[in-house]
Amino acid sequence: MRDNAASNAHAVGTAGMSPYGASYGVVDPDLHVKGVTGLRIIDASIVPFVPSAHTMAPTYIIAERGAEFVKEEWVNM
Repeated sequence: MRDNAASNAHAVGTAGMSPYGASYGVVDPDLHVKGVTGLRIIDASIVPFVPSAHTMAPTYIIAERGAEFVKEEWVNM
């Protein structure tokens, strides 16, 4: 079991989201990468912990919200 187990099916948390001003995490709640201008991460990697259910629904929610952020920024340019 130990030799064949893997977490590649539902990988999350590699670029975890944290609150504004936190010293930890990779992205803020608006999905901006901290310390970088003009870059967002909009995928399951921002989920800071592995959910106890399938990751498809949270990924769709993140994608829809991220798309709204991008549209708002585009309109306000």
